[in-house]
Amino acid sequence: MQEFLLRNTSELLHIQDEKDQPQQVLSSQKLNNQYQFYQQMNDMYRSKQIQLQKNKNYQRINAQNYEAPRLPNKTSNKKYTLVLDIDETLVHTQFNGDKYKVIKRPFVQEFLQKLSIFYEIVTFTAGTKEYADSIIDEHLDPENKWISHRLYRNNCKWFIDKSMNNERFCIKDVSKINRDINTVLIIDNIADNFSILQPFNGIEIFSYEGIFDRMQLKN
Repeated sequence: MQEFLLRNTSELLHIQDEKDQPQQVLSSQKLNNQYQFYQQMNDMYRSKQIQLQKNKNYQRINAQNYEAPRLPNKTSNKKYTLVLDIDETLVHTQFNGDKYKVIKRPFVQEFLQKLSIFYEIVTFTAGTKEYADSIIDEHLDPENKWISHRLYRNNCKWFIDKSMNNERFCIKDVSKINRDINTVLIIDNIADNFSILQPFNGIEIFSYEGIFDRMQLKN
């Protein structure tokens, strides 16, 4: 996502005359600090990737049932692909036995409508296909106009952490979706879902629990 991260580089280094020289030095220093920050972040997440590969405490639990999240070849002329989590990102679901109530995040349909003009929108959830399809078809995109593709639980890589009482966690590997990784952006309320493998392709959003929201989608 270097195009996004460094899109203002040319503006920072632009000089009109000598009086702008101090600003150039300051801006160059800021840019260098920014580069060092991203380099440190990259090193940290690379370390997490290696740890995931080598750590004996992590055990893959769905290797046999896993289906790579490969999408069909793109048919639209939209350059970028926006991958969206569902639960606590777009909606909050309250369960009561075998029934559930879905509360949509404020502005979620306006968000989908406007961004679908520019982005190929894909949902990627740790939920089952049956559950996710019911949320999308009944609440998010009932006319099937905005969401192009859907990925589900069996498209996630699932692990248990033996050092954390066999706590389950999933990884959404967007490098496998048959799109140029430099054109893919993922929004999720759980950073670990994307940060281990693609830390610079993701945006962590505040979890929506049906009550308080900071107008995240509208902003």
